[in-house]
Amino acid sequence: MEVNILSRDFIKPSSPFPNHPPTYNLSFFDQLAPPAHVPLLFFYPAGADGSKESAGCHERLETLKKSLSETLTLFYPQAGRFVKDDLLVDCNDQGVEFLEAKVNVRLMEFLGEGLNLELLNRFVPWDVGAATSAATPMVAIQVTAFECGGLALCVHVSHIIADGFTGSAFIHAWATASRSGIAAVTRPSFELPSLFPSRDLSAQLNFSLPNVAGAKVFTRWLVFDSVTIAALKAKTKPPGSSNNDGRQPTRLEVVISTLWKAIIGATQVNHQGNPRPSVISLPVNLRGRTAIPTPKNACGNFYMLTPTRFTAEESEIELHHLVGLIRETIRNTLSICSKLSNPDEVFSAVVDSLNEVRKASVDEKIEWHNFTSMCGFPIYETDFGWGKPYLVSSAWLSVELVVLMDTKCGTGIEAWVNLNEPYILELEKDPDVAALIRK
Repeated sequence: MEVNILSRDFIKPSSPFPNHPPTYNLSFFDQLAPPAHVPLLFFYPAGADGSKESAGCHERLETLKKSLSETLTLFYPQAGRFVKDDLLVDCNDQGVEFLEAKVNVRLMEFLGEGLNLELLNRFVPWDVGAATSAATPMVAIQVTAFECGGLALCVHVSHIIADGFTGSAFIHAWATASRSGIAAVTRPSFELPSLFPSRDLSAQLNFSLPNVAGAKVFTRWLVFDSVTIAALKAKTKPPGSSNNDGRQPTRLEVVISTLWKAIIGATQVNHQGNPRPSVISLPVNLRGRTAIPTPKNACGNFYMLTPTRFTAEESEIELHHLVGLIRETIRNTLSICSKLSNPDEVFSAVVDSLNEVRKASVDEKIEWHNFTSMCGFPIYETDFGWGKPYLVSSAWLSVELVVLMDTKCGTGIEAWVNLNEPYILELEKDPDVAALIRK
């Protein structure tokens, strides 16, 4: 399979400065976010809208460019450039990088049996540059045309100014502008830095992130459909157990717990059967969850990482127990957040939690794994005017991370599991997950 880049251009806001603030100052949430671009891929068949004749690729591309230019007038930081030393984005309207490409296969041929997940990266503009460089665009987009007329659209967004909520809001706004016009787009808010301004973090962060360079990471795509999730929920009974408060676990709780259980098992195998403590970190969206009023459409980074710990002294690795641990962590986190009434309290809670996560990540006696979720975000509603996507996917990442998102029907969960090779090999043998891996 060959992907050929046909053109590279920059799409600038249709209404340039001074119609927006000249800078976007980072919040302390933005300071703490990973300095990296995060890809999300959308695959659209030709004629996905059900019409007998699909719009030509040229027409679609022109529509995408025009609506993107209009959307950037509202999401103006995405068209700027990061100035690391000043902790701000220069909203200079340099634009979003836009790549046009073509590939010499048909869409369904590529997505059919035997999908090679490594090939997904051919649709991602990885060469956009370092996220912290002043020359690197905050967003890069690659649109690749298949021989059949189908499209792969990759949105590669800098995490420095966008969490999952913001990335999803940007993509949804762009699709709405393309389909219905810019007047139909809900205006985003960029007020978070005024509420939570950047700070000197040098005395606050006690642990640096671990150096993972050189690790060989593999990706597996797992699909938990509604039937599988129901069966896994049944394994968390009896209902009266104190571990899950007698309540059925949510889809997300049971999927995270199942994957965590498999990872703990893989860890034991790779350490001669010896149990080891395990910590997973989960992001919690803080919108509407503190005592500080914030706009519902607040864009930027606004989340905190929460660690959940399994101790090696616990002899049995039971699914209901892991569900209980995750539920207790999230419940305690939400309880704490609901009482945070000023920025200093929020900052202390976020940094304390992050220090716990980082402490676990650098402890050689602890296995640490990072989960993130886009469940609940309307990614499968991303209709640019020619129908909803056939598939939305992550990519083959070079860091250990489990990415969760809703299935197209909304009742299941897809997991894009990126782990070091020894863990992947054992994960493929786990009875709860082996049959769920898409080949």
